[in-house]
Amino acid sequence: MARIATRGRLGLLLLVVLVGLAGTGLRRLLASPGCARVWYEVRSVFGPGPGGDLVLEVDSLAGVRLGDPVYAHDPARGARPLAHVAWLSAPGTPPRIGVRGAAGERLPPHARLHRLEPTRRLGESLAKAVPPADREAFAARLGERALAVWREALEPELGRRLPAFLARLDPERDPATRALLEGLGATLWARLDPLVGELTRAVRKALDDELGFLDRMGLLWKVATGDDKGLERKVLPVARAASERWWEENRGRVLEAVGGALAAHRADLLRWAGAQLAGAARAELLEPVLAQQRGRLEAEAEALLGEAADAFVRGPDGALRVRFAAVVRDALLGKRSALLLLEPREGP
Repeated sequence: MARIATRGRLGLLLLVVLVGLAGTGLRRLLASPGCARVWYEVRSVFGPGPGGDLVLEVDSLAGVRLGDPVYAHDPARGARPLAHVAWLSAPGTPPRIGVRGAAGERLPPHARLHRLEPTRRLGESLAKAVPPADREAFAARLGERALAVWREALEPELGRRLPAFLARLDPERDPATRALLEGLGATLWARLDPLVGELTRAVRKALDDELGFLDRMGLLWKVATGDDKGLERKVLPVARAASERWWEENRGRVLEAVGGALAAHRADLLRWAGAQLAGAARAELLEPVLAQQRGRLEAEAEALLGEAADAFVRGPDGALRVRFAAVVRDALLGKRSALLLLEPREGP
């Protein structure tokens, strides 16, 4: 009996200890920031939050539901919601949204609410995930780095290898290039020959008119024998002006003739570009330059991928950026809810 009594007292003592520990844990849990946030959100469902709700006008209520999270427009604020949708305006009235701040968040007195539609197309997803200002800034940095790589690594190496590339395409050494140029030249000359004849006749007529006038005035002999530049000063301006007039009137015909000649040899040009040109570029320029500068190019590519991830994918808090996460949600889960971003403003 004594043993049973002792065991009962130990059990009672253990129960008291467990109750005490549970009470202490419960008090700590109730005093924790997480529990305070939960309690705040529960209370906010049944009444306005401290300071009332922020009423915002939007273009439409499509894709917006009660309880939807509202995030900061500034990605530096991270992925934690600033508020949630507390109420929506009635149908038939101007679309407005009541936004209620989350625990510990103080909403600005004046703000604009961006409502971003769910996306399905690649272009729309890119515009949603990457704001225009961020896209332009990243494009500028990308251009600067690409230009630096070109000037420091690629341009000098390509310049050293360009003579070998051009030698591979020399018509005196490459029968295919020579045959292409001969055929193209013959076709081009056949199409341009009548136009060249017209130009020659136009210039000759202008010279005849000018020199005939000088001859009738008795000045041609004097101009021709005055000095070795006298006739040149009269002939060249007239010939140049006549050529310019003819070109302005017949430019379209010349370009059409050149285009027709190229079109007639389109198959030959494509075949030559795919074999001789591409082969020479690959053997003399692309492969050697990539082999020589592989380390630099890989380092630049890795750095750019890291910058792109920081700029568009990974937020300051290490989580996915809100915009990128919304695009992933749209694509993978097929959600139809809008993304709401709150941007502070100076005035109403």
